[in-house]
Amino acid sequence: GLELQATAIRSPAVSDRLEHAVDEIDLIIREIRTAVFTLGSAGRDGSLGQELSTVTAQAKRVLGYSPRVRMDGPVETATTPEIRTELLASLREALTNIARHAGASEAEIELLATDVLELRVLDNGRGVPSEFDTSSGNGLRNMAERARLLGGGCSLSPRPERGTVLRWWVP
Repeated sequence: GLELQATAIRSPAVSDRLEHAVDEIDLIIREIRTAVFTLGSAGRDGSLGQELSTVTAQAKRVLGYSPRVRMDGPVETATTPEIRTELLASLREALTNIARHAGASEAEIELLATDVLELRVLDNGRGVPSEFDTSSGNGLRNMAERARLLGGGCSLSPRPERGTVLRWWVP
């Protein structure tokens, strides 16, 4: 990846193609890290990695494609049973909303553990209509309430390119 970036700087004629290849390499590295993390916790019954795999397999039936999953940080140890229950319920709701409303052909699930546990669900669908009231839908209201009860929050916003980002976070 680094060699391709260096070559792109020296060869402007092919820099777009090389930058795209570097982006693909970065994506593959993230997917490998997620797979390694999931395999590392797979020996334990009811691991978060297993539960995320189950939710994404179920979502594939309604979406028509499998969402990508990426985990970063100590997500397994950062989730208590209470947080896990609310996180997975919110993820199911978010994926159902994508299937119902977004018209998306891709979705990505990011679960990040730093000082907060953050779930991001991104899609490439139609985006959020400008007149949309985020408090109007039961699903979004339920996700926000789940996060609020755990001291966190939930937001929905348009992606810079196309689609929507749902953020759900708890301390």
